[in-house]
Amino acid sequence: EPLAPRLTVVVEDRFGTRHLVHAGELPADGRARDIEVPLAAGQEGANSRDAAAPYTVAELRLQVEQPFERGQEHELTVERIRAVPAGEDGAGAPVELPDGLAWEGLRDTGEEPLEGGPPQLTPLDPATTARTPLRVTYRTGVAPATEDSLHRFEPGASPGLGITVGVKRPAPPKLTAVATPRFLASSGAKTGSVIDVPVGAETLSAEITGTVEAVPTTGDRAPGDTTGDGGALLLDLAAVNAALHETGATAPVPGEWWLRTAPGDAARTAAALAARPDTDPEQITDRQAIGERLRDDPLGAGPQAALLAVAVVAAALAAVGFAVSAAGSLRERGAELSVLRALGAPRRQLARLIAIEQAVLIGIALLVGPLLGALLARAVVPLVVLTGEAARPLPDVLVELPAGQVAALLAGVVAVPLLIVAALALRRGDPTVTLRHEGGR
Repeated sequence: EPLAPRLTVVVEDRFGTRHLVHAGELPADGRARDIEVPLAAGQEGANSRDAAAPYTVAELRLQVEQPFERGQEHELTVERIRAVPAGEDGAGAPVELPDGLAWEGLRDTGEEPLEGGPPQLTPLDPATTARTPLRVTYRTGVAPATEDSLHRFEPGASPGLGITVGVKRPAPPKLTAVATPRFLASSGAKTGSVIDVPVGAETLSAEITGTVEAVPTTGDRAPGDTTGDGGALLLDLAAVNAALHETGATAPVPGEWWLRTAPGDAARTAAALAARPDTDPEQITDRQAIGERLRDDPLGAGPQAALLAVAVVAAALAAVGFAVSAAGSLRERGAELSVLRALGAPRRQLARLIAIEQAVLIGIALLVGPLLGALLARAVVPLVVLTGEAARPLPDVLVELPAGQVAALLAGVVAVPLLIVAALALRRGDPTVTLRHEGGR
């Protein structure tokens, strides 16, 4: 009786993550059939379908139940491959085969290895031509018989035959990684070191080629955690998957994805993901929403409001201080100015002299003050802005000094002393009265 092997197509996305697509049974009756392999099943929208594109057929797997009486010889032939856009009918466009396409295959009888050794695998010899992407031949063998208590041999349960045909690829490049300074300090490694990295049940060797200040979602641990934070090591997912596939290991399923959206689309994208039936809304994190939550958190909003109040009070005190200093300076120089006016100095020239003197003093203060304020803000603000758990936020606080607001604040500080200086400099007074008062007569 002809068997019906079960076909599974292993598809690899652009991240190197492999997905198993069960294509159903293939009756061994010699007839050609079209097999549909849906990509990005269950996703909606062009953006979601294209997120992991392009896709590559990495392996074809057959699971065959062995016959009990006589073995069979099967041949699996792939005549052509077509790509049909989702939601469209028709034959689709033929897929061009890459240059140098080659396959490698293995036959696994499913029998228990002897004394805990590796599985007994038999290599196959798949072939490809310009017109036929794949042709592979294999023998099913015969299911073993079991012996009962009366020493009669009867057909036993078939262990099943596994056929794996995969695309032959060059060896993956050397695995590299970047580390945070804390990881280097805690592990004793440095740039250029080769370290062992546990990935699932496997261990890979990676060379540290650079450092990065921090990696999102790997910041300081929660308060009370005595294990400490050993830093973070960042590796390329596609390179890790390629290294694991080279050793025959199963790559771990990614547990977290970072998505980059177009400007202004973060909230809409998060809402669309939360509305998917196969997604838990609690697992979706919006960086913009996190920033707003940190900004509005009472533990962080209080110090920020206090800093804003301090800035306003400091600006008011600076304006009053400038005004008092200018008024006092003009009052002390009243006799000198009266003498100059008595000798015939023009009032405009004296006013211009006073304005230049006060402008130099105010200019120096405006040059030094903002620089010191900017340094103080960048040093203090990150220390007082904390999360709800009294920990430093990650990413760190970004201190920005908007040029327009800073200019408006400085203009308000300068306006008061300038107005006072102009009023005193243009004030009309009798030099005779001033000189008599200053001379005591």
